[in-house]
Amino acid sequence: MLFNQTSILLASVTVAFAIPFVEPTCDYDPPDPKECYKNEDCEYGEKCVDYKCEPDYECYKNEDCEYGEKCVDYKCEPDYECTKNEDCEYGEKCVDYKCEPDYECTKNEDCEYGYKCVDYKCEPDYECTKNEDCEYGYKCVDYKCEPDYECTKNEDCEYGYKCVDYKCEPDYECTKNEDCEYGYKCVDYKCEPDYECTKNEDCEYGYKCVDYKCEPDYECTKNEDCEYGYKCVDYKCEPDYECTKNEDCEYGYKCVDYKCEPDYECTKNEDCEYGYKCVDYKCEPDYECTKNEDCEYGYKCVDYKCEPDYECTKNEDCEYGYKCVDYKCEPDYECTKNEDCEYGYKCVDYKCEPDYECTKNEDCEYGEKCVDYKCEPDYECYTNEDCEYGYKCVDYKCEPVKECYKAEDCAYGDVCFYGKCIHECRD
Repeated sequence: MLFNQTSILLASVTVAFAIPFVEPTCDYDPPDPKECYKNEDCEYGEKCVDYKCEPDYECYKNEDCEYGEKCVDYKCEPDYECTKNEDCEYGEKCVDYKCEPDYECTKNEDCEYGYKCVDYKCEPDYECTKNEDCEYGYKCVDYKCEPDYECTKNEDCEYGYKCVDYKCEPDYECTKNEDCEYGYKCVDYKCEPDYECTKNEDCEYGYKCVDYKCEPDYECTKNEDCEYGYKCVDYKCEPDYECTKNEDCEYGYKCVDYKCEPDYECTKNEDCEYGYKCVDYKCEPDYECTKNEDCEYGYKCVDYKCEPDYECTKNEDCEYGYKCVDYKCEPDYECTKNEDCEYGYKCVDYKCEPDYECTKNEDCEYGEKCVDYKCEPDYECYTNEDCEYGYKCVDYKCEPVKECYKAEDCAYGDVCFYGKCIHECRD
């Protein structure tokens, strides 16, 4: 065994020395395992992906797309969790492309009026649902606890009853005809006039109610009962038309107010437009003039008519501050002297101003004040009403109201002492 291993080793060394040495040169070009480094290394319609030429897709993996997108079938699509409710699991709905729990509500404001949010559902916000939910003496009405009254107003009671102390009591005016006066009958517990009718429906077909009696319901009995253009036929108003359209008339005629009239363009001037007149049943221009020169001196042509050549005819024709007087624009003064103004006014700068002696106290002399636009003495009072309670106006001054001025003003046995009645003290 040792002999064999030694022989193999010697043989290997001999072969190694037998192979001639070859010095390396720069001409050796080993194959490059990479197919490409850039897109230009690939053919048209391809690009370089991981050193390989691949079809020029928009993406191969999610990282090739922008944030918020993912690679689907080599295209970048929005990375939505959902686009419709069906994309989500049961009990979820799609909100802003995300699957969220399908809650009906999360707070009371999400529910309609009268509802509140309970366990993510809108439930009626009732104060009560049955009478037992309310305190004693109350009952549940429209989901609210209301006092348990039989009534609060007459309308809460049935017909023929009225509300008395929160209870419904009969409110009968009558129960039979005999309870009513002569000429009246009992209708729905009330005495009503005993009329044959009060409205047309109370009468038989073909009759109507006239003065509480049923009379035949004729539309007419003579032609005069019908409107213009109608006549009475079998108690009914039927149209009495010669025509209803132009074709009903002979040639050269037209239908006017249901009658055939000659088909004239006009019969009077009013049938023509403005500026035209009726001549031989035709409308011809009715111009008095077409320019100012067609009119006499002092006139001008207005709307094909000669009108006086006035500076003005109304105040609006004049400039601001002027008015029209005798067809001329004159200054618009309210007044030129005091006599032009009403009583109590005076002329100031061509305007009528109130002729006040004063408007404030400072306009009056010392010792006077302004009363109703006049300077009056500055008295403390003029009448008793100007003084406080317990005082009266004496010589334009407020003086205390005295009980007496002399002994005769007091009861027998009393004397007047400084304006008051007192018992006289005697030894």
